[in-house]
Amino acid sequence: MPTIDAAKLEGLCTTILGAAGVSSAAAHSVAAHLVENDLRGIESHGCSRIPSYLRLIAERTISPKAEPTCEAVVGAHVLKVDGRRGFGIPAMERAIEALSEVVEETALAAAGVVNVGHTGRIGAYAERAAERGCFAFICGGGNHRVWPSVAPHGGRKGVVATNPYALALPGGDQGPLVVDFATSAAAQGKVMVARDKGVALPEGLILDKQGRPSTDPNDFYGGGALLPAAGSKGSGLALIAELIGEALLGPPHELNWLIIMMKAEVFRERSAYGADAEAFLARVRACPPQEGFERVDLPGEMERQHAAQRRRGGIAVDEKIWDGIAQAACKVGINLGGLPAA
Repeated sequence: MPTIDAAKLEGLCTTILGAAGVSSAAAHSVAAHLVENDLRGIESHGCSRIPSYLRLIAERTISPKAEPTCEAVVGAHVLKVDGRRGFGIPAMERAIEALSEVVEETALAAAGVVNVGHTGRIGAYAERAAERGCFAFICGGGNHRVWPSVAPHGGRKGVVATNPYALALPGGDQGPLVVDFATSAAAQGKVMVARDKGVALPEGLILDKQGRPSTDPNDFYGGGALLPAAGSKGSGLALIAELIGEALLGPPHELNWLIIMMKAEVFRERSAYGADAEAFLARVRACPPQEGFERVDLPGEMERQHAAQRRRGGIAVDEKIWDGIAQAACKVGINLGGLPAA
């Protein structure tokens, strides 16, 4: 299993994307996003995506040189970001940057992000908002016609998409509190990684094409479905996200997204908010752990710890994932040669 320096891996992914025709700005944005996910141990949204991204470009599902546009649709506080069928990652980043400026004047603002390809890890954008002192709410939907991958509660075939949600707030001294989840029992990317690695899934994540429980990731790709997270709860959230993604925002290219941002100090001074947030989160961390747990971690803390370690020691890339990256590079005329070192 090769271990690769994060900066080298980011440079490699940028080069591969550039050779595939992606604009310089988008290639840097996408590569940085993927490598940050790998640093945090989120392989499903990391550089394992490079082969599928090149396939989407070749199929013209993603327009590699598209640049997102941003316009106000209601006053200055409701925005529309149009990804123009390009990568969703730079479009989502553009939306967060634009909203960050607007909330300085309005305190509360929203954006619809439409006409975008794959948007990566949604929690990354919510975290950016929280780092700017804001509450963020993000959800996506509208892809049920193209990718009906998740069975509704009680159903045996896919009807809705994975419909991710992310919420974040400033979280005190140790960074933002970010909650990022698919409304399916597992993100589709995790099933993809399990298939690529040739390993079984935990029970309770997927059905096969007959609607029977399975742990073989190939059964999902053979006509099966993901199960909803927490039964009726995840299924209900998915239905809301689908209505937002299509009925509210219009027909999507992949998924449409709603982002709402509000300054955390809109009701109270920032210092008062910060003191109470820090006190509460410290109380959560101090909770005695269950058997089998070393401690109680807040959402995102373990990933930030992984990132700190991997920035020092490099990112261990699974050999099958590395092979996929090498093959993708070869397709665009790049010979990687031997395995890189950290």
